[in-house]
Amino acid sequence: MKKSVFVASSLLVLACGDSKDQEGQVDQHSVLEDVNVDAVDTTLDPNEYPTFSFASLQKPYEDAASCIAYAASKGDTTDRTICQCNKCLENLQECDVLQGCGEIKACSNETGCDDEYSCYLLPGAPCVDVIDRWGNASVAVSVSIDLLDCSKLNKCQ
Repeated sequence: MKKSVFVASSLLVLACGDSKDQEGQVDQHSVLEDVNVDAVDTTLDPNEYPTFSFASLQKPYEDAASCIAYAASKGDTTDRTICQCNKCLENLQECDVLQGCGEIKACSNETGCDDEYSCYLLPGAPCVDVIDRWGNASVAVSVSIDLLDCSKLNKCQ
C-alpha cells in the first residue's frame, strides 16, 4: 500500500515537474512513458495489514432470549434492542463483542440517530466523538453501521 501511494505521488510530481515542450506546456505523455506501472508491487503484507475474523471471538450469547437477558444485564431494556435481538441477532452479536461498537450503539440508542449521516456526517451529529475515538473507518464503526441498517430494515428504530 505504501509503495502504491509513493508511486502515485511520484507520478504526480513527475507530471507537474519541469518537463515542458517548446510552448512551455507540461508534456505529461512523455513524462509518464518513463514510468513502468506494471513493475509496481501492490501486494499487501498480512502482517502489516492484518485481517479481522469474528470466528476467532466468542459470542456473548447464542439466541434472541439470551441476547435480551445480556442487554438487560447491561441496563438496556429498550424496545429497539429487543427488536434487534429478535431481527438482527448476528449483527448484534458482532457489535457486542467489539467494545467500540457497543459504545457507538449506546450513543445511537441515547440520541436516536439511526444511520451514518444522523450519527456522524451531518453538522451537529451526536456521536462524532465516540466514533472518532474508535476510528471512523474501523471494524467497530462498520459493524455498527450494519446493525443500524438491519435495525432500519426491520423497523426497530
